[in-house]
Amino acid sequence: MQDIAEVDLREYYKAPHEGKTCRIVRIGKTYQMDINRIWEAITQENHIPNWFLPISGDLTEGGNYDLVGNASGKILVCKAPHEFKITWEFMGDVSWVAVSLEEENNSTNLILSHIMNYGEGDPFWAKYGPGATGVGWGLCFLGLTNYLATSTSVVEEGKIWIGTDEGRTFLKSDAESWADVHIATGEDPETARNMADETYKFYAGLSG
Repeated sequence: MQDIAEVDLREYYKAPHEGKTCRIVRIGKTYQMDINRIWEAITQENHIPNWFLPISGDLTEGGNYDLVGNASGKILVCKAPHEFKITWEFMGDVSWVAVSLEEENNSTNLILSHIMNYGEGDPFWAKYGPGATGVGWGLCFLGLTNYLATSTSVVEEGKIWIGTDEGRTFLKSDAESWADVHIATGEDPETARNMADETYKFYAGLSG
């Protein structure tokens, strides 16, 4: 992969949403390019499969989308070129994703928030913590970054790269960075590190 630079923002916190206290993972990166180019890459049906997944549906406010083999949902807000909000419906669970783009000088800040309704006893959260969501979106940011740099599909290259030593090093580092974020919120360090290790093994295909 051409650019394995870290994202610029990782946050985890709890906040009210839809009348419940939700867990929120927030990730962001600054790109030295025009906001409209990034908006097209993350919202247009002919661009998204080149760095993420094949997608179908009515990709306008009020429409529905379907990511092949992954999530589907409703487009709640779509205000080009600055923000969109969607439901994220996957394996019977519903969460929410909010994406914002802000221009600053000659750059664009891209920030994604994934809002999850995981309770205290949820087994998935207890095993993986915020890293499961954070590393997943980190890989998406990596794919997007490479696509924006090359204007060609990076999906097949990414599938191969993830199994290389370089790919696994990236996964390990990213999972550990999310553990640091988790610890900073007050989580027990050993618990956070164990969650990060499980997250790494999951994405590296090493889970037993």
